[in-house]
Amino acid sequence: MKKENIISIQSQVFDGFCGNNIAAFVFRRRGHIPKILNTVQYYSKFKHSGVELNSQEVDIILSEYNKDQEFMNDSNIYFLTGYIKNAECVDMVTKNILELRRKRKIHRGKSNDNGNMNGHMNGHMNGHMNGHTNGHMNGHMNDHMNDHMNGHMNGHTNDHMNAIFIRQ
Repeated sequence: MKKENIISIQSQVFDGFCGNNIAAFVFRRRGHIPKILNTVQYYSKFKHSGVELNSQEVDIILSEYNKDQEFMNDSNIYFLTGYIKNAECVDMVTKNILELRRKRKIHRGKSNDNGNMNGHMNGHMNGHMNGHTNGHMNGHMNDHMNDHMNGHMNGHTNDHMNAIFIRQ
């Protein structure tokens, strides 16, 4: 896995350890250089006062990333998602991930993907993408990320971490 192709999309807190506070630390400790998108910036895990990205802001950031990555076919891109405030933001994250996947496949000359995921990422993820009432996008990995991350990472946001990756 290329060290720069991990994107973590989840919460950030000023005081405490959850979401991107933990994910960024673990990835960097293991030698990776993750790209971090904070969906919210709260005071703490328990006090939800702070700033929240809306779906347009999420779309702006991920669309720009997609433009940069569309023709970069040298390796997989891994997405780790956690707390996302609402269903609109979950939909925007999902839309951008699937759009990037579609564009990269077309660029490689494999335009046989029609974007229909039938509830799973073509068997590359041991789980489903679900828009839960709490606004999370979950690729359940039995409460840990699989060996694509060279070890286990226990989730600190709602007791699980979530992974999606785009395979070449």
